[in-house]
Amino acid sequence: MFEGKPYATVLHVAPRVLAWLSATGDVVRGRNAGHWRITRPRWTRMDDWLGAPVSSCETREGYAELVAAYQRAFGPVTEPDLTWWFGATKGVMRQALSDLNAVPVRLERERAGWVLPDDVDPEPPAEPWAALLPALDPTALGWKVRDFYLAPDFYSAIFDWSGNVGAKEAQGRFTILYITVTSVGNQAQTMDDSAHYVDDAKGRRFSADSEADILINGSKNSVFFSQINPGNTVHGKIAFDLPKGDTAVRAELHDSAFSNGVTVSLTH
Repeated sequence: MFEGKPYATVLHVAPRVLAWLSATGDVVRGRNAGHWRITRPRWTRMDDWLGAPVSSCETREGYAELVAAYQRAFGPVTEPDLTWWFGATKGVMRQALSDLNAVPVRLERERAGWVLPDDVDPEPPAEPWAALLPALDPTALGWKVRDFYLAPDFYSAIFDWSGNVGAKEAQGRFTILYITVTSVGNQAQTMDDSAHYVDDAKGRRFSADSEADILINGSKNSVFFSQINPGNTVHGKIAFDLPKGDTAVRAELHDSAFSNGVTVSLTH
């Protein structure tokens, strides 16, 4: 790009093409190419993944359909629940509720919630029961306002800064790599923890544990899956699950999955 200019640079085309195709609904991240602790999904055609062609719709109609599905799973929900879950504005969420003819209901602690028009009848009494949920299970993540099922004093012991739930247990022992990343290019760059590795003294290579990375970074210093604009610097942590007693001696870091990367010694 900008060939012949002082600020000329070489860009990796594939990540940008994939980002564009995913935004247009043509491809989607499919089955994982690694084991269950590694986020390395294969890109799949959307119609193949869903088993049918995908029909497009206007933004307003799409929000209404998504909000209806969310309410069907987690309703009644509050306005903060909606804006937190979708990362959208109050205006967009209020419009979706209006389009769905959502019904306001009174919740505990004098809060106002919303349900779908066909979901206004009280739920029948249920016998006491319990379920063991994995980390990041949506059952516990469905609401921003959670004090109807959990006392606020317990929040910090269960949820991280991002609102994710559950602890992460290593198979061996976690080695945490602290990184500082500066974007030196002319365009925003997205960091992906699956592009980084560490090696031990035996030459064994270890991939990042994406689930642990989400939990240890939280929203205050998250590096991964967020764009870093040119000239900006961010800080983050990468977790690697090494056998107990083992030590990482070098790291291989990449600005994308398609770069040559750089090797950094960890023994000094």
